[in-house]
Amino acid sequence: GPAVLKDVEILYQKYKFMEGSLTREKARYLDKIPAVKKAIQAVQLLIQKQEEGESSFDSTFELSSCIYATGEVDVCDRVSIWIGANTMVEYSYTEAIKFFEKELESGQQALDKINKDLAFLKDQCTVSEVNIARLHNHNVEIRRQQQKKQIA
Repeated sequence: GPAVLKDVEILYQKYKFMEGSLTREKARYLDKIPAVKKAIQAVQLLIQKQEEGESSFDSTFELSSCIYATGEVDVCDRVSIWIGANTMVEYSYTEAIKFFEKELESGQQALDKINKDLAFLKDQCTVSEVNIARLHNHNVEIRRQQQKKQIA
């Protein structure tokens, strides 16, 4: 009866919460993956400039959101990468490319898993919605039958 309906509604709310959480996580990966691709392109540009024998070049870079500056970039054989948690690591160009490719691969794998999980959750939400409707209709039918018995 009503207790079962309440249990299914609670389960539905849990599914919706998990769906919201995964949707936010998906958005983070959708931002991260293009940023990693840009980082790979930047290191590839440094490699190209080094192969062309240039010692430096001018570039425009982002200081923060919507704020850019122009500066001179020295071409050497190493780059510093901000990896988070107040940590910066220095890599050679080839090590940096490998690092970013690994990040790109793991990000894509995580995104694929999130998409599968979201598809599963959407199915579970649909099943829960159908079950809620059926249980509600069943409870209405039980009340009608009880009312008929009381009248008779």
